[in-house]
Amino acid sequence: MYDRLYKLSLRLMDLMETHYQRSHPITLPPLDEDLTDPNQRLAKRLERLLETALTVAETHFKVQPKGNRIDRCRRLEQCAWDIMYPENLDLKTLSLTERSLADRAAQEADAYLWHVRLVESFSAVTGSYVREKLTADRFSENLLLIWDAMSRIQGGRSPFDRPKFGSQKAKITIGKPMNISDRYPQYRENRRGAKQAVEELTADLAVALESLVDR
Repeated sequence: MYDRLYKLSLRLMDLMETHYQRSHPITLPPLDEDLTDPNQRLAKRLERLLETALTVAETHFKVQPKGNRIDRCRRLEQCAWDIMYPENLDLKTLSLTERSLADRAAQEADAYLWHVRLVESFSAVTGSYVREKLTADRFSENLLLIWDAMSRIQGGRSPFDRPKFGSQKAKITIGKPMNISDRYPQYRENRRGAKQAVEELTADLAVALESLVDR
């Protein structure tokens, strides 16, 4: 099963690399020749592909790469939304030609936002997650990520209408209430006290949450 999952990932990687090199003026940087482990090599190819997708979007929106991958995705998303939903543009006052051009700009922004969504789909993939622990859950998680990406590529299916691999049962446990008001005087004391109060509350919440998890 792992071999089949690996080959599926490899095939999708081949298609995406070919697409970006064919459709955009991009040359993918070569991989390290000393990298012989197949899984590590696939992980490096994935990193290279995600960087390529972000670069394509950043070039279109004229945005300099800054911060981690999530920061870059959020900045690009904001750029696209600013074009698609302009705050200072009254659509009712536009002529038909001006409205059509605004629609065209919004369509192009949405098209380049597709690259960002692709990066988001694969940001959690490491290349070794399944191999480290061959469980049904880990296989399912990676298959669903691949399904998400293929849904975005094909465009006809909602990425949220995921297939169901099996019945699951949720168990909800309600913990004991915590008195937050007692911490307020320390929070109001000064900046240091506020920081300490927040840190202590966060730690107590973590302990309480862990105690509720059915292991």
